Amino acid sequence: MIFLALDKFIPYTGNQWVVVGNGQSLPISCIGSISSLVASHPLKMSDVLLVPHITKNLLSISKLTRENNCLVTFSASGFTIQDLTTKTLVGVWRCEKGLYILDRGHASFLSSISQCNSCAPSAIWHARLGHPSFRIVSSLNKHGVITFSNKGNFDSKPCLGCQLGKSHHLPFPNLNQRCSFLFERIHCDLWGPSPIPSPSGYRYYCILIDDFSRFNWFFSFKT
Repeated sequence: MIFLALDKFIPYTGNQWVVVGNGQSLPISCIGSISSLVASHPLKMSDVLLVPHITKNLLSISKLTRENNCLVTFSASGFTIQDLTTKTLVGVWRCEKGLYILDRGHASFLSSISQCNSCAPSAIWHARLGHPSFRIVSSLNKHGVITFSNKGNFDSKPCLGCQLGKSHHLPFPNLNQRCSFLFERIHCDLWGPSPIPSPSGYRYYCILIDDFSRFNWFFSFKT
């Protein structure tokens, strides 16, 4: 693999050369490592070669996947890198003039967003980006990264997902009293109806907890 910028490097003392497509052999000046290929994820690479006279930075996909336990998927428009341990999508990058381009830094993320369907209602962008605050979504629209299709009707009200997932309540007081035998006190919590039914059609969920043994029962109901 060949890169023009290394985090740590030492002079290369071997006798190998890099042979390019026209048959020319290019000398290697240094060998080192890169702590992260992109700013958003620690994709590290070792044994990286510095070749001063090469015109393009080249990356070994087999070495990238072996050292970082990741999956690289190529398509006609670009490629993606996914962490196999966490299943996290590290990034989406582009294909330009037949070459797959890996940008270092946040520009690759902004580029991948701008290449998709960038005109949608503000509520759709809010959901696509993982339910950030509408101040952040509005800032992305202001800087031209995304485009609202409802410019005159910007909805800043909290969506249902934010209301359910970001709600807060006061802490419960500490209670040191415990029951002395089974079934003396049963705690019950009933939730429903769920706005989205389960695959089996259940919309209500109930849990019963015995105060003495802490044993719990879980029930689900359709109606």
